[in-house]
Amino acid sequence: MAALESLLYTAGIEVEIPLPAMQDAHDHRGNIVSELKDNIRLFETVYIIRPNLDEEGVDKTIEAVEEFMKGQNCEILSTEKKGRKRLAYEVKKMRDGYYVHTVFKAGPEAIAQLKRMMSLSEDVIRELTISVPKEALEVQA
Repeated sequence: MAALESLLYTAGIEVEIPLPAMQDAHDHRGNIVSELKDNIRLFETVYIIRPNLDEEGVDKTIEAVEEFMKGQNCEILSTEKKGRKRLAYEVKKMRDGYYVHTVFKAGPEAIAQLKRMMSLSEDVIRELTISVPKEALEVQA
């Protein structure tokens, strides 16, 4: 649009281009905030942390994941440490892992970034994130 305005200006033609009734606000990453609020959904994620970490290392990993989620405009509703459990099969040559369950609200674009972060993390050996369907929310209420 700016190119059209400059072209008309150089040609000496004055044109008033009306602005949209409401322009979308952008956050610090350039995401459109009004779209984020419209697409907020409830998600659940379960991730498994390496078993060879001590309790402090597990807490640091959970804190790092939560900080990343907050940075992606996620609202964390609850986080539960399910404890160390035996895996059904080996994952990355490990038989055990610390299970963590987190319920949060986020826009769909944050999920891809969250999955990528967890797949690149050396401390998270497996993750699964699902969107909670509206029907399930109605049954719970």
